[in-house]
Amino acid sequence: MGEYILHGVSRADRFKNRFVKTALLIRGSKKLFSSEKAADEYLEKIRDENFNLRLEETFACNVEKRKFLDTEYAVFEPKGEKSATTVFYLHGGAYVRHITKLHLKMLDRLCERTKARIVAPCYLTAPKYDFHQSAEQLIGIYHKETLKSEKIIISADSCGAAIGVCLLEPISNRGLKMPEKAVFFSPLLSHGLSEKKEFESDPMFGGTEGLARFAESWSNGSNAADPMKINFSLLPKTYIFTSKCDMLHEGCLDFFKKAEENNADVTLEMWNEMYHVFVLYPLSASKEVFETAVGLIIR
Repeated sequence: MGEYILHGVSRADRFKNRFVKTALLIRGSKKLFSSEKAADEYLEKIRDENFNLRLEETFACNVEKRKFLDTEYAVFEPKGEKSATTVFYLHGGAYVRHITKLHLKMLDRLCERTKARIVAPCYLTAPKYDFHQSAEQLIGIYHKETLKSEKIIISADSCGAAIGVCLLEPISNRGLKMPEKAVFFSPLLSHGLSEKKEFESDPMFGGTEGLARFAESWSNGSNAADPMKINFSLLPKTYIFTSKCDMLHEGCLDFFKKAEENNADVTLEMWNEMYHVFVLYPLSASKEVFETAVGLIIR
């Protein structure tokens, strides 16, 4: 029922990726995510952090900041002709980081191209909050913002995808309209990260230890936050775009296999030599993924 597609990499992207890799290494995430000590220090540093969504960029679409309880979120509305589709987008950030300008710019382009409304929650993050605390507010936003939608699509990158699939059961339990599709970029789809493992080709993660600590803080011991433990019968038609140079791709393969075992309809597209959430970068492969996502939302 599922489909696995492997893509090569153009010579131009191979050259541009040198600069992407350098930028990712400069950010220092590789050390942070590879070490339990670094992760624990970071968790302590941000424990009482308060996030304030700022929409300071010039956007092609109409963008409004809204709030539900403690959770701020952005709503992108296309100018002119509109569709009856709502995309519920959950950003990545290892459960501890907030939405970035790169995310907002991509969502603006996605809104402009698809004419769909895009709802992007700045969900409550670890360690101050856990999955259950954040999920309650996300479900409230989902209900409020999709009431008049004819079609709902859940989309996400990185850990946002884990949150998205783990929301399916509470959405169903409350009798809300289910998403028709899921579109995920470089998703985190397995919390099986406890085994110490290096991944040298990934300039963002490089190892499992730090990311595992963030996932533990987020899940707070609950299986409800683990994407591999969802009810796969609730999974809509799902599209996954990832790369072999992304440490998280192994979890995508595990999720794909489990989805097949449970007769869920999942398409997994894998690139060589791309890095984590490469859809955000100016690469030809990124444009290909973006255009595919546009087509999936419009259809």
